[in-house]
Amino acid sequence: MKKVGRNTIIKLVADIIGSLASFALVLIAVRTLTTDDFGLYNYGLTLGFVFAQITDLGFKILLTREIATNPNQPYLVRQALHAKLFLTLPALLLIIYFILPYNWPQRFALLALSLIMIGLNYLELAFYIFRGQQNLLPEAILLLALKLLTTTIGTLTLLFTPQLLPLALSTLLVMLIINLIAYRHLANHGWLAPLPPNHPFWPTSHQWRQAIPLGLAIFLSIAYTRVAIFLLEAYQDNSAIAHYSAAYRLIEPLQLLPAALLAAIFPAYSHALHHQPRYANQLAWGTTSLLLLASATIAATLILTAPWLIPQLYGSDYAPSIPVLRYLAAALIPIYINYGLTHFLIARHQQHITSLLVTIMLLGHLYISTQLIPTWGAAGPAISVIIAEIILLFGCGLTLIFSSPPLAPVTINQ
Repeated sequence: MKKVGRNTIIKLVADIIGSLASFALVLIAVRTLTTDDFGLYNYGLTLGFVFAQITDLGFKILLTREIATNPNQPYLVRQALHAKLFLTLPALLLIIYFILPYNWPQRFALLALSLIMIGLNYLELAFYIFRGQQNLLPEAILLLALKLLTTTIGTLTLLFTPQLLPLALSTLLVMLIINLIAYRHLANHGWLAPLPPNHPFWPTSHQWRQAIPLGLAIFLSIAYTRVAIFLLEAYQDNSAIAHYSAAYRLIEPLQLLPAALLAAIFPAYSHALHHQPRYANQLAWGTTSLLLLASATIAATLILTAPWLIPQLYGSDYAPSIPVLRYLAAALIPIYINYGLTHFLIARHQQHITSLLVTIMLLGHLYISTQLIPTWGAAGPAISVIIAEIILLFGCGLTLIFSSPPLAPVTINQ
């Protein structure tokens, strides 16, 4: 339990500092870029964030689970990396297709922003290996370096050339440097050793069967968190994207708490399921209670302070972001709890059920958002998030209560 607590604190401190640095860059971008460019900035990051998930297909979280269960599997990383490099090509082709309608300077900026998110996905693969070893210190150091350097160089870029393309290119350069450092660290610790003779170059069929449902759930979950941008781009305009993004930028860092907690809990829970079932049950209930308490406190605070907070941070032009922030704040309660419940399902080898539930949630969110946007504007997707998260909450809760997971350890190399 001490290791879980220490890892949670390390991860949370790094995430908070990094998030504050990133948010500072956002505030500078809001005040230096035009509203259209700020909307494109968020659209480009969203585009890359969604399609970057194709390059993973769930292998990174699967690595965490399998390394936590049995750490003597160094070749898993090499196989996962081979698959990731192959899957990067279709992701890039999809990104290029989506940026074709824009003019050339905008295309270059959107491509650079998308590549940043693909680079982040490669970096997270290294992070998840550290998590599997229940050692989050290397991740914390690299994450802090990434955030602080991005903010520093991005700020300097905006001060001298307040345009979208230079900001995107400078951020991409920082991402490449941090990736090189991370993979050098993995190589030095034996995780990128050459595969032995006759060892499969690609993930085996068993690995794919384990990863694809998980990858589908992750992809759909990411698409769910970003689909509002695409819907607003289709039904409204760049100003609506900016108003929604301004509120979401305040909500997104607040998800660091459950993310940090589950980064430490997930490998410990995965290990305990097979070796200490009673301890696993205690972890699950304790984590859920903590997430409920934290989310209710944060949600109430934001709902009360939204009319003051938005003008102070963004200015009077962003007044339409106030109701968006209030609805997204209310959604934090089921969001926090669902962080834990979905991770518990994955640890129990029930990622197939997770995929089904996330699919239902995404479809519901799409339908409700399209019905609400014409009347409610940027607030429409935020209202939809509350409903969709409650659907997921009930689905996960009922599954955990009424189903029996396979508890025998599954080795990914089978």
